Amino acid sequence: MDLGHYTPFVENAYTTITAFNNSQKFDKIKFYKYSIENKKPKFISNLKYSDFFVDNTIILPVSNFKNTFSEIYNIDISSNDIYVKNGFATLCDKVFIRDNFEFKSNIIDVLKVSTGEWKKCIFPYDENLKPLEFDKIEDKNLKNYLNQNKDILLNRSIDKNIPWYCFGRTQAISDVKTYRIAINNTIKDLDSIKLNELPEGTGAYSGLYIMTNKYSLEDIKKAVYSEEFLQYIRSLNKCKSGGYFTFSSSDLKKYLLYRLENNMKNSDFLNVVSNSFKEYLISGANSNKKLVILHGNIAKNIKQLLGDEYSVHSLGIRR
Repeated sequence: MDLGHYTPFVENAYTTITAFNNSQKFDKIKFYKYSIENKKPKFISNLKYSDFFVDNTIILPVSNFKNTFSEIYNIDISSNDIYVKNGFATLCDKVFIRDNFEFKSNIIDVLKVSTGEWKKCIFPYDENLKPLEFDKIEDKNLKNYLNQNKDILLNRSIDKNIPWYCFGRTQAISDVKTYRIAINNTIKDLDSIKLNELPEGTGAYSGLYIMTNKYSLEDIKKAVYSEEFLQYIRSLNKCKSGGYFTFSSSDLKKYLLYRLENNMKNSDFLNVVSNSFKEYLISGANSNKKLVILHGNIAKNIKQLLGDEYSVHSLGIRR
């Protein structure tokens, strides 16, 4: 039974409870979803184990999205055309990030990705994005401020070899001089998705950002502002309170690669035509096997471009 957004305990924790009985074995399971409105489990279907184990992970996607989900989830993410990364991890935002500071040096604009708000951030790094030497910080007000908060900053669980007055993790620092596209990674519906441009010289925290030289902001918008993206995120089933779902940087990269990189290229099409002609030579003019190859591949690409809210009917494609 998938409890979804329902938390049965006082603590706000999402729980898995498993009961094993070694005396009985089954080929299928009965799958239920818990209805918060009715406060009862609702039977969905009988599932084979192969239906919900994806890459040794239990995934229960929306039934009409299962095949597409498997294609996305198993995609190779080694491509360097798209990067998706986590924002700053200061491990003490209340010290490093505010609406304004009294001093102006070593300050950059920073986006709180989850809300779309711009704030100011202390950025204790030089032009090469290396930590400043504390004794060489020229602004006395900045030095005094950091010293005043030294005990708090020392109390963080920071990475090794990181100076006490710097961010707790090095993630996202090296990308500050690069144009990026920020996206919140906790969403409920299309209206809750927040895409923002991150100009060079700015930072981001509390969310993810996308780096690509191949695709534009409009390309990214078309990909994520879609019912297909929502179905994918909901199928990951990483529930948060209030009916929201969260996703990781690798989850997003998989989807973007699937949506943007998997389109049929000219060379792919020529390959399909070649394979269709070879099948014609083997099976003859009266056989439709050549059309299964040709029409099936074209239909599959059209379906991928349109998304799961449309159905495509053709030889060589499963409905």
